[in-house]
Amino acid sequence: MGKDTSDQSIILEIFDSHVHFWDPVSTPREVSPLVKLFGFQPSLLHWVAKKVFPANALDFFASPEYLFKPHLPSDMQFEEQSFFIKGVVHVEAGWKGKGKFACVDETKWLTNLHFSGGEPISAIVAHADLSLGTSIREVLVRHKEANKRVCGIRDMLSWHPNPKVLNGCDRPNLSRDTDWRKGFETLSEFGLHFEVTVYDHQLPEITELATQYPDQKIILCHLGTPVGGAGPYAGLGTTERDRTYIFKKWQDEINKLAECQNVFLKLSGLAMPVVGFGYEKRFETPKIEEIVEGFEPFLKAGIDAFGNNRCMFGSNFPIDKVSIPYDLLVKSYQSIFEGHGIENTDAIFHTTAESLYGLAL
Repeated sequence: MGKDTSDQSIILEIFDSHVHFWDPVSTPREVSPLVKLFGFQPSLLHWVAKKVFPANALDFFASPEYLFKPHLPSDMQFEEQSFFIKGVVHVEAGWKGKGKFACVDETKWLTNLHFSGGEPISAIVAHADLSLGTSIREVLVRHKEANKRVCGIRDMLSWHPNPKVLNGCDRPNLSRDTDWRKGFETLSEFGLHFEVTVYDHQLPEITELATQYPDQKIILCHLGTPVGGAGPYAGLGTTERDRTYIFKKWQDEINKLAECQNVFLKLSGLAMPVVGFGYEKRFETPKIEEIVEGFEPFLKAGIDAFGNNRCMFGSNFPIDKVSIPYDLLVKSYQSIFEGHGIENTDAIFHTTAESLYGLAL
């Protein structure tokens, strides 16, 4: 942000729809106690983390390094000359605190974060526990009062029957809970969209939700996270036959969900270890040709289903940073789009997100 973009012929404009900002030292996160106790000695910190954190959490994030370090707007200042980040959306990032209003503290904290040019974070997807039912109104009011850029809510729904896969909530089918539904229905009163993170087998649950609430905008993160769709993870996707089945089943459900015109898709999260590409296990950065070959079927399936105007680029940084540098991620997307003649990539890279998050320029 803050770069001269007068020569638009060579600079790709990006509105990153999915970024997490945090500081484990000055704000309450799951890793904060460990960072404060052992942060002075990184090797000791990593050793303790491996002893303390559940195996499925260690596998999900692959390396705790990016959780231990702050990720702030200054970390989104790139010297890369082929693209320009014109805005970012912060998505709630596991703020820990007591009481139902603790999540509002994250929103207040974000208000004071700025990029080097003085620009604030473009938009905020805050957290709220929708299981609170109608009493969630008090939380939403405080979010809005804390920062006018709050435009959506994420309440994690990801749950997997395989115990080796990290859950984002404590039970399956949470969106079908009566109190949760009441909280969900309250979002429309505040003009807030719902941002959802699930695993691939849960996509029918989101199709059901979107069908029953056609006027509520829903944004699906990370293409619905096809676990093991690209390679072995937690015992899933161990053979080519398994991966073909996972991909086909995922694609069928994505196509069904796309029929709901109130749903939008984030082209994000493919570099997470849970998808199975395995880039995080290597000593060397993967080649762009390999990333393009691996990502292309997933990205094309998502775009074919939802269309350019309902798809958005999202980096999911710093989570995906464990696998791919930011500039390589962007260049891989560009190469895939160009190779398949996908037109109007401006919609995918920035205009759809700008419009959806209320920031059309």
